[in-house]
Amino acid sequence: MKKVLLTLVLAFTGIFAANAQVWLGGSLAFNTNKYEDTRGTYYFLGPEVGYSFGNWSVATALGYSSGITSHIGGPTNKYIVNAFYVMPYVRYNVYNIEKFTLFLDGAFDFIGWRDKYNVDGEITYGRDLQKTWQAGIKPGIAFHPTEKWAAVFHIGFIGYSKGSLGGIDNFPFPYDPGFSVDFSASTATFGLYYNF
Repeated sequence: MKKVLLTLVLAFTGIFAANAQVWLGGSLAFNTNKYEDTRGTYYFLGPEVGYSFGNWSVATALGYSSGITSHIGGPTNKYIVNAFYVMPYVRYNVYNIEKFTLFLDGAFDFIGWRDKYNVDGEITYGRDLQKTWQAGIKPGIAFHPTEKWAAVFHIGFIGYSKGSLGGIDNFPFPYDPGFSVDFSASTATFGLYYNF
């Protein structure tokens, strides 16, 4: 019985390893907006590493983002939020058509952030390190121009967030507290992956 069980485990391991693929990549997001006398500029950078097997992938991204809200005209007043992210996720490829793949990421994002004010060059720090998290589904589409490369586009979030990122609106990502369904431009990211 032990030999049969060991043989089955080795067979499944071989099948799993034959279909598995490691990839490296990363995503970017950029958003800017203007409302009356206020302008906001926000960006996100997130390198990723993942492991694909069949229609499934497991991966994690480490990210950094910064958001600046500034007043136009008058004194130079800026509100700045800097954030660091740990973003593990599980991806399921829902549908493939030629070089395109529609997928859903089941994500859990943990964010540590801190804010500061810059008033006419004098910087004062706001709150101590704050923590925020969210869990939910992020839909996306991947384009595979070659066997080794993929361009990935996410837009949208359906899930629950605990906490928020200061007073920044449309900060990548929005993180409004509570349950939300958001398909706004602030949830969009673009990434490139290289498959080994």
